[in-house]
Amino acid sequence: MKIDFRWLGIGTVVIIVLAYIGAIIGAITGSLAVSYLLIFLSYFAGGVIIGKKSPGKTIIEPGIASAIASLFPGISGLGIVISFLMGVAGGYIGERWQEAGTRAGAVQRASPQMQPAANTRFCPSCGKPMTYIPEYQANYCYNCQKYPEIEVSA
Repeated sequence: MKIDFRWLGIGTVVIIVLAYIGAIIGAITGSLAVSYLLIFLSYFAGGVIIGKKSPGKTIIEPGIASAIASLFPGISGLGIVISFLMGVAGGYIGERWQEAGTRAGAVQRASPQMQPAANTRFCPSCGKPMTYIPEYQANYCYNCQKYPEIEVSA
């Protein structure tokens, strides 16, 4: 598993901003319970955003970003674990949302009006077009940054 530190940083900033917005809303309403609820929901919402926007499989980054972000309002102990789990759950939902959009895009690309070239291959992981690399005689997915395993039927 490879952690993308760029998305970890982006996620931490996004979640901190969402948490502080939640704290401000809680202060405006005068309710500490509303403030804490919105702060904890910000970890999930930030996870969804990161999971949706970041390329490839990035479920752990939102969890780590949530745990780091939870330190800023002074959360400790079990609160850090809960924020981590909420970030991972949000990242999972965001990934599913991203995959659904990718599949819809692949279906749209395959429509009769927009037929791809006959030899175009799509990545089995992310659904994006792959590039044929002649030196390796294989298709490469620049989005996933790997040579996907493709089943060949005999």
